[in-house]
Amino acid sequence: MSEEKIEHSGIVESIEGNIAHVRIERLSACAGCHAKGLCSIDRKKQIIDVACSPNIHVGQTVTITGRLSSGMNAVMLAFLVPLLILLAILIVSIHFFSLSQISAAMISLIGVAVYYIVLYLFRNRLERSFAFHLKQS
Repeated sequence: MSEEKIEHSGIVESIEGNIAHVRIERLSACAGCHAKGLCSIDRKKQIIDVACSPNIHVGQTVTITGRLSSGMNAVMLAFLVPLLILLAILIVSIHFFSLSQISAAMISLIGVAVYYIVLYLFRNRLERSFAFHLKQS
């Protein structure tokens, strides 16, 4: 079974060593909306850092590919796990330690902050598992 891939076209903005900084434009679900000309939130430019070969040059149009499962894992780490941590600490603080709601909320937020600090400390290891690949268009 082949793994599903995500592909985005982009333009190489700059190259530092063997890392290319590629600008992509993300189109949202608003693309079919009749009011998209009045709304500025349907297009967002984003710079992605990708390892590249020596034959890539600035201004070149390239395709960035990544695994769909990597995107799902990123969403889980960024949103689902912190939500579960927040709820778990909140419930335990209120029901088992009989803390006030304000105290429980503060402890829950501190728990989520600690989680994000740990993610930040392991960013280099995580970066390898969420790697993108570059193809010439």
